[in-house]
Formats: sequence, structure tokens, C-alpha cells
Amino acid sequence: MKRSLNLLLFFTVFGIPSYTFAAGFDATVQWAKKVTLSMPVSGIIDVVSAEAGTRVAKGHVLVALRRPPFKAKVDQAKARVARLTADRREAVRDYKQAQELYDRTVLSMVELENAKLKVTRARAALKEA
Repeated sequence: MKRSLNLLLFFTVFGIPSYTFAAGFDATVQWAKKVTLSMPVSGIIDVVSAEAGTRVAKGHVLVALRRPPFKAKVDQAKARVARLTADRREAVRDYKQAQELYDRTVLSMVELENAKLKVTRARAALKEA
């Protein structure tokens, strides 16, 4: 360090600019920071649509997961909604029938309230699904 400083002072004192000794070198600059990517869900990677070192635009899909596990979950959810929709229809039908019977004084108030509660539960379950 002292030696290079002495040479720099020597050349500067005698009027030789220090930039005359500069040389150009070919180099590759790499980004020192690494970014860890993660997925919001776990799964098996199906497609990688970018290679190491390539530039990608914001919003570009880098990795796609295999669909079968997710499709199965969606199918299960759709089946549950269909079942709960049928349960709600049945509860509404039973409540209407209970109301008619109650109006004719054939059915007790407790049975009518139970039918109404069944409708409320069926609607809540469907809304949750």
C-alpha cells in the first residue's frame, strides 16, 4: 500500500497524470444479494419457465406446481357445496311443509321451530363452504 502511494505521489509531482497507467479489463459483475423464492403452498414443481441468469419481467410466472392435488381439492369443495345446496333445499322444503301443517294445527310449535333451525343451519353450512 505504501509503495503504490509513493508511486502515485511521484507521478503526480512530476506532472504525469495517474490515469495514464489505467488499463481496461473484461469482467462480469454478479449481483451479490441472493433472493429466496417460496410458494404460498407446498407441492411438486411441474414447470420452470425461467433459466438461471435470465431477466424476467414483474409478474412473470417462474414456477408452476403440478395441478392434480389442487384439482382434487377443488373437486372436493365443489362436491361439498353441491351436497350442502341439496341439504338446504331439503331443509327449506321441510320447513314449508312444517309451516303448512302448523297452520292447520296438525304440527306443534316445537317441530316448526326445529324445521326453521334446520334451514338456518343448512344456510350457514353452505355459506361457510
